Amino acid sequence: AKMRRILSKEEIYDIIQAMPGEESMWIEDENERKEKYKEILHRGDRVELVRIIKALYNHQQAQRSKGKHLHTADEHFFKEAEKMLYDEFALVLNIRPDQVVPFILQQVEITEVDNEDNAPSSL
Repeated sequence: AKMRRILSKEEIYDIIQAMPGEESMWIEDENERKEKYKEILHRGDRVELVRIIKALYNHQQAQRSKGKHLHTADEHFFKEAEKMLYDEFALVLNIRPDQVVPFILQQVEITEVDNEDNAPSSL
C-alpha cells in the first residue's frame, strides 16, 4: 500500500461528524461490488471507506435478521476497511483501536444533540 498523508485531528473529526449523513455504498452485483470495494481499499479514500463500512454494517444487520452471515469476501472487505480507518483514527487521536468505535458513536451523538436547534432543555 502506498503511504498516504496521515489525517489531522480536525480532518478526522470532520469525517466522523459527516458519517451519519454519508450515503452507504452497497452494490447489489457481487462481482461489481468486489471490484469497487477492492479499488477503494487500494485508494484508501477515507470517506469512501466510511461508505463501505456503513453499507456492509447495514447488510450484515439485514443478513443477521434472516439468520445469515456476510459473504466471505464482504466480511474481508468489512474487516479491512475498518482496520484501515480505525488504525489511523487511533493513531491520530491517540486512543486504542478498540476505543475508536465508542469514540465515533460518542462524537456522532454529540453532533446530533448539537443539531437539535440548541433549544434550552426545560427542567
